[in-house]
Amino acid sequence: INWLDAESGSDDATPSRGARVGTSSGSVAKPVLESCGQEVALKNDVIPKNDPVAKHYKKSGMLGSVTGMFGDKQTMYCHHITASGELAVRAAGQRRFFGEEEVWAFLGKRCCGRFAYNRSRRSLACGKLARGDHDNTCNAETCLFVKNRLMCPTPAWALK
Repeated sequence: INWLDAESGSDDATPSRGARVGTSSGSVAKPVLESCGQEVALKNDVIPKNDPVAKHYKKSGMLGSVTGMFGDKQTMYCHHITASGELAVRAAGQRRFFGEEEVWAFLGKRCCGRFAYNRSRRSLACGKLARGDHDNTCNAETCLFVKNRLMCPTPAWALK
């Protein structure tokens, strides 16, 4: 398997966070977008406040509770949501995936961006990652890759 750190350009044979550029069969995978521009209208309420999965996006601590009142949340990655706007893990149900390509196909997009609030459009919009600025919210309840013991597409350089 060939892994590429998106910032340094160095190969890493260790399965860690990073953009996948090859497959185990040696063929080159389709590129993963830095951001796809997908928008999710807040009226769609992808994650209601009382939903158990909301805990993964809630800021913690004293400062987190203050900033949370103003809408600041932990990072929701684009690959957590399907192209149709559903929570990916919930939409997949008990279905199992055996490769990253299967997950990308199910999601209906190939993007490792993150959602941020767009005040003017009252929506969440997918944008590019910034170095060292994002929370590690990928787990079996939020990320289909992790749930299926596959490589999460969030690059290590983007995490705090």
